Amino acid sequence: MLSPDISLLLNTNVQVSSMVLTSTQLRQAIAQPSARKILSQYYPANTRIEENDLSVRAISRAIAESQQRLYGVNVSPTKYKDRVRRAIAGQSLTPDTVHLFADAFEFDDETVNQLLSQLSHENALSSTALTYLHEFPQASVNHAFLDISPTGRGTTELSINCTISALELGSSSFILFVPFTVGEAYKVQGCTATRVSAEGQWLFELDEPLAPLSNALLTMCFEVDTEQEGGSHLMLLPFWGKYNAIAIRVNSGSDTGEVAIETQGMGATESVQISDGVCNSGVYSRYFPAVENETLKIFW
Repeated sequence: MLSPDISLLLNTNVQVSSMVLTSTQLRQAIAQPSARKILSQYYPANTRIEENDLSVRAISRAIAESQQRLYGVNVSPTKYKDRVRRAIAGQSLTPDTVHLFADAFEFDDETVNQLLSQLSHENALSSTALTYLHEFPQASVNHAFLDISPTGRGTTELSINCTISALELGSSSFILFVPFTVGEAYKVQGCTATRVSAEGQWLFELDEPLAPLSNALLTMCFEVDTEQEGGSHLMLLPFWGKYNAIAIRVNSGSDTGEVAIETQGMGATESVQISDGVCNSGVYSRYFPAVENETLKIFW
């Protein structure tokens, strides 16, 4: 079952909360070899640990043990579990929590100061945090549906719907390449997004974090100028990276209108025309099992 729609506030001037970025840096600190070595001691025996696996239970055990060893504080690991999960997911993070992690994983002073400094800023954009979200994503994006139709105002509306699946720690933010041309972005509710690259890379921060292993529907809507000389239309949709299960529907605005799609690989000089789509009364539809590092050119 999908949760209620996540709608968007797409605004290139929005900055990202310091809590989310500090959380990504915290996860990066735990991923360092020295911290991973400590963490591995708190997994069950003979457990295979994936490179980007962060067990809330194991981290809680590490924190509880370090607090008892350093300060004589005897607290059950279960008391830390929710605090750990929320810190890693970027839902709640305080200086005290940073120090709990620092004690457990023996962070050096520089790392602790960086985390506390990031947390103290009102808003910031961090290349380190963005890089970490690429390497250790909090959510996967699948099953995108793109609907293209005329607005009646001489422009074209591009509507994108895709399923967001939170991973085992839940998700408060994720990076998504949005295939769109220059146009207006519409404000709705539930999320903010910051464009972080010229290629269409966006950082999304959810107003309400997704629970672990839950799904939601992400909806985006753009108004785009696609009209060419002579009254024809062209829309370019660059897909950087790999997208699974892409469905496209194009309404030409006329019962007799024709629609054509070409694909061109990134860096390629020639396009390949797609000829097996379905066109009925000026509405064209096509399903792509996967699209990876290529641009779709849509003509009508």
